[in-house]
Amino acid sequence: MNDAKEKEYNEYLKSIVKGSEEKILGSSIFVGLLTPAADKRPEVLLQFGIAVLHDKPIGVLVFEGVPVSESLKKIAFAVEYVKDRDDFEEATKRLIEKADLKGIK
Repeated sequence: MNDAKEKEYNEYLKSIVKGSEEKILGSSIFVGLLTPAADKRPEVLLQFGIAVLHDKPIGVLVFEGVPVSESLKKIAFAVEYVKDRDDFEEATKRLIEKADLKGIK
């Protein structure tokens, strides 16, 4: 990567951090979505990192078949699997119910 491209990429990452941090700090919980392409998208990785650094309760929605690390399972208050796009809303409701049961608001 040449200097101009590296600078452009760094600016892109900074913009993700700034926008994401404001939203994450303004929320009581962080809900991350893991899709087959999630580990290749820097914004997903940065958002999870921001949530961890700011000690936000983390819930994870995972499309079936996508691996979830043991470390992420340990720090998440819940991991809910999404069968398909039609199941997304129900999986989100299940995640919110688990947050409520654990007293996370």
